[in-house]
Amino acid sequence: MNSFKELENDQIRLFAEARHKRVYDRVYGSLGSLRFISSIIEMYVPVMADTVVSLTGGSSLFPQENVEEESTDSNGDIQRPPSGPALPDDDETDIPRIN
Repeated sequence: MNSFKELENDQIRLFAEARHKRVYDRVYGSLGSLRFISSIIEMYVPVMADTVVSLTGGSSLFPQENVEEESTDSNGDIQRPPSGPALPDDDETDIPRIN
């Protein structure tokens, strides 16, 4: 084989080996970043879309469990259960009152 042809083949091989790892690392680094971004989008976009649909009066894709129906009293006021700890009745307290 021609010595110039061998020299050319050696240079092509060295050039390809030196660049291959760097290109490989950059491509897979970019793919890892894109995979991370797409997983975040996949997680939050459906929830944001469902929130917008619910705010505009549509039905939710993710029904909430354990949601109690609100009832109204005779005056039309909404009756809700107490939001804090229950207070004892006056008859049930054993704490002496200071007057």
